[in-house]
Amino acid sequence: MNELLLHIQQSRNIQPPVVVRDPSPEIEIEEEIVREEEEEEDLVPVSRREGRRQEQPRQPPERLYFRPERARDRKRKEEMPSYREQLKIEDVFEPAKSSIQPLARSSLAFLSAARFCTIRDRNGDTPKLVDPLDTRPIDIAIERNDRLATNEIVIQLLAMKWNAHDQAPSDVYFTMQFFRIPMITSEILSIDARDSILRRQQVDNRGEFPAGFTAKLTIDRASLSSSEELSLFLSSGEVAIEVWDAHSLILLGTTTVPLRSLCRRGAEAVQFYAECAIVQSSLPAPATTKGTIYVRMANIGHPFSNQMDLTRSNASSFVAYSLPSIGHSSEKEGMVVRAKPLSASHQSSLQRFIQSQRIDMHRRYAEMFNERNLKSIGDWEELKKKVPGSAHHESSLKRFIFEGELEAYRKARGESKANKLLAAVFKGLTVSHSFCVSLGEIHVFEFLLSNPFPNAVNCSILMEDATLSILHQEDEWESWKRSMKNPREDEHRVDSTIFKRALSKDSGNLIYLRPNESLLIPFKYDALRVSAAAEEGEESNVKVIFKEINSGEPLSVLDLKVQKRPYALTKAFRFMADELTNFEKNIRLREKRRIQSIRCSDPTAKVSLVQDRGPTQLVRITAYMGPSMSVRKLIVFLYEDLYCHRLVATWKIEVHSLTRVDIHSVQGQTTNVSLPLPMDLSVESSLFRLYSTSPSIHLPAPQPLSLSSNRPIVVQQTSTTLGSSIALLSLVDESSLVNIYSVHSHISQPHVSTTYQIQINSRMSEPVVKRLSVHNSYSIPRSFRLVSSRPDLMRPLNEVISIAPDSVTSPPLQFLPVEFTRRTVEMHLFIQDAETGQEEETYALKVIYEPL
Repeated sequence: MNELLLHIQQSRNIQPPVVVRDPSPEIEIEEEIVREEEEEEDLVPVSRREGRRQEQPRQPPERLYFRPERARDRKRKEEMPSYREQLKIEDVFEPAKSSIQPLARSSLAFLSAARFCTIRDRNGDTPKLVDPLDTRPIDIAIERNDRLATNEIVIQLLAMKWNAHDQAPSDVYFTMQFFRIPMITSEILSIDARDSILRRQQVDNRGEFPAGFTAKLTIDRASLSSSEELSLFLSSGEVAIEVWDAHSLILLGTTTVPLRSLCRRGAEAVQFYAECAIVQSSLPAPATTKGTIYVRMANIGHPFSNQMDLTRSNASSFVAYSLPSIGHSSEKEGMVVRAKPLSASHQSSLQRFIQSQRIDMHRRYAEMFNERNLKSIGDWEELKKKVPGSAHHESSLKRFIFEGELEAYRKARGESKANKLLAAVFKGLTVSHSFCVSLGEIHVFEFLLSNPFPNAVNCSILMEDATLSILHQEDEWESWKRSMKNPREDEHRVDSTIFKRALSKDSGNLIYLRPNESLLIPFKYDALRVSAAAEEGEESNVKVIFKEINSGEPLSVLDLKVQKRPYALTKAFRFMADELTNFEKNIRLREKRRIQSIRCSDPTAKVSLVQDRGPTQLVRITAYMGPSMSVRKLIVFLYEDLYCHRLVATWKIEVHSLTRVDIHSVQGQTTNVSLPLPMDLSVESSLFRLYSTSPSIHLPAPQPLSLSSNRPIVVQQTSTTLGSSIALLSLVDESSLVNIYSVHSHISQPHVSTTYQIQINSRMSEPVVKRLSVHNSYSIPRSFRLVSSRPDLMRPLNEVISIAPDSVTSPPLQFLPVEFTRRTVEMHLFIQDAETGQEEETYALKVIYEPL
């Protein structure tokens, strides 16, 4: 904060430069006025636009008046604060807000006709219907003390409607991740063209296609780290449901459903219906709404899982998952692990035994589990089975084998006695501590180490696992103690200045213990350093050895049993980026609490917090993308403290690498686009299909395609809209996705040769046909293709026309009925060469709809 104030003070002392007013807005206004004057003229028929431009020359921009900057504006700029990061609005990604609303009566009417899976509570009754937009405060104490400790979350996808101007898919599938439950992928569902109901593709016993997709997720209180963990997640969390095209395997959009209404507030069960917007925000373009999905969610309360039969639940489903239970530690509140004290007498039998051995603990531990003797016994058994020859040789050989086998048994028996005795000794010195962590969490605990001797001891702390370390920073330790609910002040904690780094790596950390002194030593386990190969749910052991430096005798052994569990997902993002480029995204934070630190699961990616304008914060992510079809998966962790002890949010960000293709064309012109094939693609024995998300891209026919390794795929693109746009093309073989192309189109305005003004009766019930003159100025016969910029309002009856040399023809244009009464619509008729697709002429049509 001091650095920011100093930066602001320095910025005020700098005299800002004089800024000249940009005259571009005045130029744009003048252009609009000129066009409006031109459109008001009678343009049936109209001469060529070039001649009209000579009659009305435009005023050059040099004649515009430049107003100098006023002193008041300069003073306002001097008072403007200087931020650490000044980002443009288009550079910041705004997470899509949950566009959710209760189901209308008309929607409930068509959904009630379908047979969805019934949802009942444990008594067989219908769950209580709640409002998905309920904003009443949630009492966490009621949720924590609920006698129904098991929550059965039911997610049901009912129907999906697509926008009329977008290309609607026929088959889709969904992916979602809820809380700590792994990713769920639905089966392929068909969208019924009659009522938009999602239906399974397998026929049930009644000979019908079952309606909807239902997932049942069971979360018991024994699987939570605290009794209010799930309630806190539901009160502020959300679930992201991703919609995929089942044929092209392209992400169509994502819908976000808030989970606040699933808090039962003491009820047996609750449910809600909602319609949510499907938003496409993964592309580097403004987010667009593609359609609407109808969902139904419920939370059914049950007693503990050992008191209920999950297989006979009243809520039937197609996918069921139960979160496994985790172990709880009785020392959870204090997080203090006490060492088992040795006898106070230095001449005890246990001490004499340890001093007589004078052995290294690691070596003896390895010998305890040595299987060399057991292997030799097995070799004798194998040798016994392979005895050949006469009876005399066989009996003598068996006697020899028996003597060798007996000697091996004696040796193994003698060593097992020593090992058992040594294991009993180690058991008296070992203290076990069990805890559960998820990726990104830091578990801090204290170990009570006691010195039972009447003399001072120099102790060395040996640790081999990189995930475990001693908490050396005093500020970090004090911050953790303040966050504890019941800090223990009766014990003497070690001072951070006592710790020092030894010169030898094998000696580890050194600590000095006074006679009969007990110290609390802080440790922290960082789950982010766990190997990526470690599976969630498995248990790992980490050992810490406290050994006296002079004699090498162990004082105590700390045996940590760490159980890994899945992380609780807060938000999920999916983006598309160009291959072999640097991906950078600034995501605006919407957390209510202030974020102090941030970390990422991928060390090759850069994540940082950026202060935006005002109090808001941004998360900046930078990662280098690999080749096409590779996916960068980043798990980002947000903490509300500087030492990453209190995790408040977990984001999952997946970035797909695509092959980029750029197109620079003119509106209405048909352009050939070459799509390169992947280098490692085998095209000899496979057939391929090509899919597109844009109707302006014309795919090759017929499909499936038989490709050649040295020849790219050629598609045609005809855009009737100006500006820049992005379309996705996917190449799919018989079993999987081969490649995805992102086609970036940059369409400029065409050269309009002739302008027409046409009046149409807006009350017409049948299509109206108008004719326009098209001239062939060439000395040879030519064929032309007619393309409309608004095919929903006007379309040529003859798409291709043939005209004799230096002749004129009048092709018919059909104007379709409209729903509005009065409106003026501007559209274009593009005249192209039928063979090459090159633009020949463009007619501008100003169509005036009014009742006649």
